[in-house]
Amino acid sequence: MEKNYNKLINNLDKLNLITMKNYINPYIDLSNNNKTSLIDALYNLTPLEINAKKERSDRAVITTAHFPYIKKFEDFDFQPEFNKAEVLDLRYLRFFDDFSKVLFVGMLGVENSSCDFNWY
Repeated sequence: MEKNYNKLINNLDKLNLITMKNYINPYIDLSNNNKTSLIDALYNLTPLEINAKKERSDRAVITTAHFPYIKKFEDFDFQPEFNKAEVLDLRYLRFFDDFSKVLFVGMLGVENSSCDFNWY
C-alpha cells in the first residue's frame, strides 16, 4: 500500500497535478475514516486543481504580457467623476447579455480631466 501511495504522489507530480498532490492526504483520511467515499473525495479534489490551474494560467499570461502587476476591481482608483457602483457592475459583464456597449469618454489617466461613463 505504501509503495502505491508513493507511486501515486509521483504520478501526480508527473501529471503536474500539484494542488491535488498537496491536498490528497486529508481527503485520503476522510475516505479512510468513512466520512466520505473515495469517489467523493477525488471529485472534491478536482475543482481545487481546476481553479489552481486557471490561476497559474492567468499568471503566465500576465507575465508574458509584461504587465507590471495584477490590478483587480478592488484596486481600481475611483475618481469622483465615476459612479463606483456602475464601474463595479462591469465585472459581471451584463452588457454582453444586452448587446450593449460601454463607452468611457474623456482622457482617462489624466488628472483633473472630466470623464463620462455611458451605456449604449
